[in-house]
Amino acid sequence: MKSKVILTKKWAAMEKLVEGSAFVTGGGSGNGRTIALAFARRGTPVAVMDLRTQAAEAVAAEIRSGGGRASALIGDVSVWDDTSNALSERP
Repeated sequence: MKSKVILTKKWAAMEKLVEGSAFVTGGGSGNGRTIALAFARRGTPVAVMDLRTQAAEAVAAEIRSGGGRASALIGDVSVWDDTSNALSERP
């Protein structure tokens, strides 16, 4: 099932993201996955971070299969070393 994002005023900031990359925590499922795919549809490279390796890799692969740039990052955003290491990588 494809995720759909209904753009509201909250989401309007995504339209302005032209350069750079998106770092999406919890990107392996649910709202995080939806957000990662929305950024990718707009051409933004996405770093998909999740606690679950398989989930992060699946979403990153889905983005790449659609022609986007993505990397899967494994870690816990509440652990500083995981977050610091993840932020030093680029999709």
